[in-house]
Amino acid sequence: MSHFTSIRLIFKDAECIIQALNVLMPHWKFSVHEDAQHLYGYQNDKRPETAHIVVARQSISNASNDIGFLRNSDGAYTAIVSEWDQAILNWKDFLPKLQQEYGSLVAEKQLTAMGCIEVIRERGQDGQIQLRGRKPIETQKKKQVVRR
Repeated sequence: MSHFTSIRLIFKDAECIIQALNVLMPHWKFSVHEDAQHLYGYQNDKRPETAHIVVARQSISNASNDIGFLRNSDGAYTAIVSEWDQAILNWKDFLPKLQQEYGSLVAEKQLTAMGCIEVIRERGQDGQIQLRGRKPIETQKKKQVVRR
């Protein structure tokens, strides 16, 4: 039985967490729950750990446990990952990629909320993500000068 580790994240947007995971691991299967659900171990044993976003262990590997993201009272999420899955995912490399992808998705949402009609996303050879937003050209009313 693997030991689960909780990793406090600053992620607060469930939609962006799922999108980021889909970009990095498109074969993973997710379930999202209003009430936290128990995670299951590789032997289909019910674990005491619970999560609101659950990555099904079968979509990770045959020997994996569920991975979870638990929403805390402040709205931030905690990742719950077994030691085994941290090792097979190379979590120390995976987590920064997840943070980068999540951050760029949140930034895209913010650019859209600021009125950008198009957000261009480019990934450099170094892996960095650059975003550019384009706002609509607003026709400016010409000021009329009244002379008396």
